[in-house]
Amino acid sequence: MVEPKRRRDSSVAQVAAHYEQSPMPNLFIVGAMKAATTTRADQLGAHSEIFAPVQKEPNLFAELDECGRPYYRLVAPKLGSSEPGPISRTPSITAEEYRDLYRGSEAYRYRLDASTNYLPTPCSAKLIRRVAPDAKIIILLRNPYDRAYSSFAYQLSRGREAVSRFEAAVQAELSGERDEWAHAWRHIHTSCYDDAVARFQNEFAPEQVKVLLFNDFISEPRAVNDEIASFLSISKMAEVPRLASNETSIPKTRAAAAIKGVLSYGPLRRKMRRALPQRVQRTAKRVVDANLAWIDSRGERPSRPTEQALKRLAEVFEPEISKLESRLQRDLSRWRLASAPLDDRLAMRARPAVPAASSAEERSMRSRAKALRRRP
Repeated sequence: MVEPKRRRDSSVAQVAAHYEQSPMPNLFIVGAMKAATTTRADQLGAHSEIFAPVQKEPNLFAELDECGRPYYRLVAPKLGSSEPGPISRTPSITAEEYRDLYRGSEAYRYRLDASTNYLPTPCSAKLIRRVAPDAKIIILLRNPYDRAYSSFAYQLSRGREAVSRFEAAVQAELSGERDEWAHAWRHIHTSCYDDAVARFQNEFAPEQVKVLLFNDFISEPRAVNDEIASFLSISKMAEVPRLASNETSIPKTRAAAAIKGVLSYGPLRRKMRRALPQRVQRTAKRVVDANLAWIDSRGERPSRPTEQALKRLAEVFEPEISKLESRLQRDLSRWRLASAPLDDRLAMRARPAVPAASSAEERSMRSRAKALRRRP
């Protein structure tokens, strides 16, 4: 039996060669995770001058040779287990596959890559500038307390968090247990923005980098839309009725959690991306998203973290907020623990109770989870 050829890490030189010959990304939403990046990517992708591939987060510039330890070699909890293991044995995408995502996009002014791993990955800003020096960079930032907890709740809702209590996750990270984990599970580290923002500001000219705040999207959505359109020199964008994409909901049953985990991560999604043309992928993604939305509609909103956990976070976040205020020349006092910013906390309000799943619904969800696991 002939073993399949092992996928190898790509180099920045390979990516640069594709930039010379093919339409490639020139617009990047680099993070932060859980800061409305999916909603913004959906909105930008709907604009007539912007092409967005079905794969929102290719992550190529976090996996190149020059990154030292590529993203996919970091560890994360396996689905349904508290034990961490490598995210993957091989790169999630090659330079050729990245190029293929943007085939047929020549007519568009911008081609979007919305990989949120780029903001916390030290090598990403430099590597993007090497191949796309004229690129536009959008950075979305959220109150770090809310972002850290939202990140924890998101992983918990998909069966990929090693602990069930936020306080335990905070303790594990502050003690150094998660230093080698992937960014999505380093909830505190990925909420410290100053160094990450500095890397992009140091690599790109001021007119190429736009930093936007999550709470502004809530309080002044039209003004922020106009600001993005002006930054990109494009026509006005359609209004987003509500901050809806990628919301976090905690499943009430193990079966629902299993389905969310299978649909959100793992071989099924990777095989779909590699085997199907983008047109078919878009249809499949709509089906997957509809299933996730149905499960989320019957779940519960995460409750607020405890005051004890917030006080421990304050030792890290309060100095970080001060540094970022100085860098951005913006008042971020609403982010501070004492201010309890209501606009950011909206996403954490408890959702009205929904009826518990019936026995028939429970059996149906269990059978769907088993079918998804068996699917090649």
